[in-house]
Amino acid sequence: MIGEKILYLAANRDGRCNVFTSLPERSDAFGIWAGNMESCYAELLRAFESEGLVLPDITYKDDPVPLRLHISSEK
Repeated sequence: MIGEKILYLAANRDGRCNVFTSLPERSDAFGIWAGNMESCYAELLRAFESEGLVLPDITYKDDPVPLRLHISSEK
C-alpha cells in the first residue's frame, strides 16, 4: 500500500503548534490558526519527535508549513 497525506503545522501566538488536515486560516483576533484537526496526526508527530524527528521551528507570524506524510510498504 502506498499513500500520501499533506498535513500543515502552524504555531499559535502562545507558541503551541497544531497539526491541521487542511490549510488553516490565521485568526488574529484570537492569536490562533483555525482549521480542521485530527488528534491522531498530532499524536503521530509527537511519537516521531520522541524518536528524534525535528519539526520546523516556527512562530505565529510564519505561514503554515506543509508536512508530507508518505506511507509505503515493502514486500
